[in-house]
Amino acid sequence: MIIDRKYAVIKYFVIGFILLIIIIASIFYFTGNEDSKTKYKYKYLNEDQITFASDEQVDDYKIMLERYLEKNKYSDVETVKFYNRTFKEDNYVYFYCLLDDEFKTLLECKYDKSEEKFLNYFEWVGDKYDDSTEAPASKITYLEIVDKESYESKKFDEEIENREPDENIDSD
Repeated sequence: MIIDRKYAVIKYFVIGFILLIIIIASIFYFTGNEDSKTKYKYKYLNEDQITFASDEQVDDYKIMLERYLEKNKYSDVETVKFYNRTFKEDNYVYFYCLLDDEFKTLLECKYDKSEEKFLNYFEWVGDKYDDSTEAPASKITYLEIVDKESYESKKFDEEIENREPDENIDSD
């Protein structure tokens, strides 16, 4: 009798232990699936334009960008659009992302080719109210990246303004 009771207690203990392991494993399994699918705060457009980095590096970069935006209080950003306009210098690739905030802010970003990683470098290039500022590294302006047609028109107008009058024209 005592032996049967002893085996019954051990049997229930083993069954309970197995159930506990199954419950813990299922909790880790289901919470692990949520972590593997990183949820970003912003919607990203033209991610495929970043061809010089792996998908994993781009995912890490998005997290870095989101931290930068939160730190600098870009609160009204919903989407981030990457541009296929890059500027290469020695070991670095500079590329651009447009924030869908009130000002349509353009940021210059930096990728280190030698270390194959994104740098925590975000430089303000301009916005819709200040579109003639040059990017610090590439000397490219906001309009040149965001609105190529307006840039060409503005450049043409400046060339006409700076042109000296033609002396051969008769004035009557």
